[in-house]
Amino acid sequence: MTSQRQAMARIGALGVGMLLAALTGCGDSATTAPLTPKAPDTLTALPRSLSSAERQAVSNANTFGFGLLREVLGSASASENVVLSPFSASVALGMTMNGAAGATEAGMRTTLGWDAAAPAADINGAYRDLGRLLGSLDASVTLTSANAIWYRQGFAVEPAFLQAARDFFSATVQAADFTSPATVTAVNDWASRATNGKITNVLDRITQDHMMFLLNALYFKGTWRTQFETSQTRAREFQRADGRTASIPFMHRSMGGGRMFFGPDFRVLELPYGNGAYVMDFFVPTGSLSLRDLAGRLAGQGLSQALLNLRDQPEATLAVPRFTITGKRALKDPLSALGMGTAFDCARADFTRLTTATNVCIGAVQQDAMIEVNEQGTEAAAVTRVDIIRVSLPPEFAVDRPFLFAIRERFSNTTYFLGAVQSLGN
Repeated sequence: MTSQRQAMARIGALGVGMLLAALTGCGDSATTAPLTPKAPDTLTALPRSLSSAERQAVSNANTFGFGLLREVLGSASASENVVLSPFSASVALGMTMNGAAGATEAGMRTTLGWDAAAPAADINGAYRDLGRLLGSLDASVTLTSANAIWYRQGFAVEPAFLQAARDFFSATVQAADFTSPATVTAVNDWASRATNGKITNVLDRITQDHMMFLLNALYFKGTWRTQFETSQTRAREFQRADGRTASIPFMHRSMGGGRMFFGPDFRVLELPYGNGAYVMDFFVPTGSLSLRDLAGRLAGQGLSQALLNLRDQPEATLAVPRFTITGKRALKDPLSALGMGTAFDCARADFTRLTTATNVCIGAVQQDAMIEVNEQGTEAAAVTRVDIIRVSLPPEFAVDRPFLFAIRERFSNTTYFLGAVQSLGN
């Protein structure tokens, strides 16, 4: 399986497209048009119109997601596959942002795409309402999101922060003994249950600096609207990003309900699940365009513009690789590059809406994710963990009273000057 995953450098890096499309594409009129062939159970529109805050949240998710992918690809090797859930990261960070203030909150808003003037209630409400709406569009697709907070017993947490986590993110909140291995087990068990056993180890240990863990778990399982026949799966050459080729299993079938776009330097394939509410998109460069630059192009309005060009291609045939990717990724550097570096600096971070304690910051943002694409459909899961830590600043040495001084050669301790200062100033 490892060699198969390594062969997927160009397609696998875009596994995030499934999660973005599932949660944002269905809010775009260009992506909710009837699919061909049209079946009686085809969903043709959302049950209700999105509010302005929800539309902004969708736009922000696209920009944040592809921006995050671009940053991650910038440090990835040519043979490294990437799977991310920007939605999971956005929810976990959005929950954390309720505890930030000042420049720290501003940086987090910039990173997540929210305007400085957007009321916190609107932001929180958009996360809550979109989750309720988009998670139940297709009875044949499982899409669940869960949130939880563990904090160290005795750590002073602002009640308003915890209430916002409960009210807007339906988070389970509990104080725990951070010195007990049972707490590590509890966090990992929660992640396993929330991802149907796909992600089981999100926390290895708890250090003395850890004060709080904020987690989002996302799970998706969908069956292709038109499945691939396993008898049609056969080996085919895949051109790797590092220039080599590899023979891997490709699934084959006629188009049957998807849509395509052939652009001048990249092409797009959209394949629906179930009733068509959720889809998986494949973005494939055709020229010298790199995956990283393509991710940058799809940020902002780029995704919507690309999807406007999708058209039914009933006579086309498909050859789609069968693949599985798993990954554990630290997101501190990519998130800092996107604008929230202050949140990771305990000397400057302002989390006064989370706690009265000082020297508190985000110690790490880690995401565990997986995706499996096969003849029947797709299964994907992610858990994003935000660590809140408290560090002790280095002890201060203040020369603020009468003192002696010496100048010496330190290896032989030869003293060249000695003196005493008993009074300074007027």
